[in-house]
Amino acid sequence: MKFNYEHEKRVFEQDWMHIEKHCLAVGITREKLEKVKAEEWEAFRRERSFRHFTVHIPEEEYVDGSHPLEVKCPEKFCCEDTYFQTGRYDWVETISSPELLDKVKELTLKQLDILTQYVFEEKNQAEIAKDLGVSQAAVSQQIKTIIKKLK
Repeated sequence: MKFNYEHEKRVFEQDWMHIEKHCLAVGITREKLEKVKAEEWEAFRRERSFRHFTVHIPEEEYVDGSHPLEVKCPEKFCCEDTYFQTGRYDWVETISSPELLDKVKELTLKQLDILTQYVFEEKNQAEIAKDLGVSQAAVSQQIKTIIKKLK
């Protein structure tokens, strides 16, 4: 919805003339009235900014139940989490502690792979290092980092 600043400002000023007249008649001081007017003016400016930067999104749905934006911009509404889709990492979804689950999900894919090989596939550090093409010391350091992150 458009916001016609000049028109809305005129309406604001006219309304405040009536409010001011009424408030002075009932004994409200001009100082208090000016404070309230300043607050109302700030609210007016926020509303103007909101309307200026807000895009109207139609509420109607298409016959098939989809939203018009989903049809026009499907890539913006499609998000598939592929992080744990392979059966190898299914153990992550069985974690019952929400805190631990959040920490595990923060691990990088490389760290998750090392953790899976070390704990669930019962490989030693040398075997993991050989699979990843790194030194055993590097795997050891990664395991220490993973443990710190999970504590």
